[in-house]
Amino acid sequence: MLIGELAQKTGLSRDTIRFYEKVGLVTPFQRNPENGYKEYDNDAIDRLILITQAKALGFTLSEINQEIDCMAEWRAFPRRENSHHARQN
Repeated sequence: MLIGELAQKTGLSRDTIRFYEKVGLVTPFQRNPENGYKEYDNDAIDRLILITQAKALGFTLSEINQEIDCMAEWRAFPRRENSHHARQN
């Protein structure tokens, strides 16, 4: 989706989304090679909603960025099955 649709779905202005992109809070999914337009996916909607909610709770953009980085690292961390919690009879 293009920035206009993203703005409509999140209730944020295009300028706000561009600012968040500039400071590293959100990134386009890809750039269309034919027209150069930035395209966003549904993860961008989720991230922008998270940013909006965190700001409403009083978090700064810097704090939000740190939390987003931590969440990204956590998601990338390989998970192991926790076998000692499962008991076999």
